Amino acid sequence: MKAITEYAMAFITKNGNTRAKFEDLCDLIWYFEKHNGDIYHSDPIFIAQEIITSDTYYIEETDNEVYIYFMSYYRAEKDIADNIHRLISSSSPLFSGIDVTEIGKTCGIAYSPDQAQCFHVLDDSGVKIITGGPGTGKTTILKGLLYAYKKRFPQKKYRLCAPTGCAARRMCD
Repeated sequence: MKAITEYAMAFITKNGNTRAKFEDLCDLIWYFEKHNGDIYHSDPIFIAQEIITSDTYYIEETDNEVYIYFMSYYRAEKDIADNIHRLISSSSPLFSGIDVTEIGKTCGIAYSPDQAQCFHVLDDSGVKIITGGPGTGKTTILKGLLYAYKKRFPQKKYRLCAPTGCAARRMCD
């Protein structure tokens, strides 16, 4: 039970997830058992017992769903969230009164009303996170934000990060 549970969790995390619904984890374990030629179908109680008695996993209940994490992933995710919260809480006034229309003209970009709202993130300092699916205008917004920041603070340094190499390259353009 220990080996197949760990294998299933490793499979889930290799596909980009840091947690799994208990129900989905059981389904995956049963899938692996079936395709391994086992006629045995692990009882969810035995799977739960393995998870509960092991210090390898963290269990979380959210919205009436039980989620399982590898303990190391849970701690890493929690540390990241705590640090982002700390950095956001320690922000101070930066500047306001950004003219989005002027920035758009200078950068050659017509910002949508939703995109224009993002410029208010520069009202204070701290960590800023821009999210959205591919093609939603994250890099377009970033170009205008950087223009406004550099114009106001030409000597200041800043750092950017992106989750993929493709996004990082686009930010450098």
